[in-house]
Formats: sequence, C-alpha cells, structure tokens
Amino acid sequence: MKEVKRIMVAATVAVMALTAAGCSSSSSSSSSKSSSKVYKIGICQLVQHEALDAATKGFKEEDLTGRLPASVAQGLF
Repeated sequence: MKEVKRIMVAATVAVMALTAAGCSSSSSSSSSKSSSKVYKIGICQLVQHEALDAATKGFKEEDLTGRLPASVAQGLF
C-alpha cells in the first residue's frame, strides 16, 4: 500500500513538473512579437444600467486609438 502511494506521489510530481515546464517561455522574442499585434474589440451592452454605463465610459476613456465601437441594444436580440 505504501509503495502505491509513493508511485502516485512520484507520478503527480512528474506531471506537475512537466506542466510547469510547458508553461514557461523559451525566448523573450515571442513577447515582442505579441506586443505588435493589434486587437479589435467592441462593446455590446444589452441594457442601460448605471454600472454598465460607467464601465463603458471607462473603456472609452482608456481607448488610445479612439476607435472603440459601442452600442446599447436595450434588450433587442
């Protein structure tokens, strides 16, 4: 029984080590490539609400390009 526990612990540690190794980046050049990508996002607000309106306003204030499309659907699908 103790032998089975030892094998299970060793297998768990090995899987965790391989998972952590797979998440690490191999070079710093990959991060410079991703910073040059431009993503286009938009906001579609289904209803008007004070909190949602404030969040939309915050997104628009932080938009550096000035091209953030936003719409309020007012429950229309």
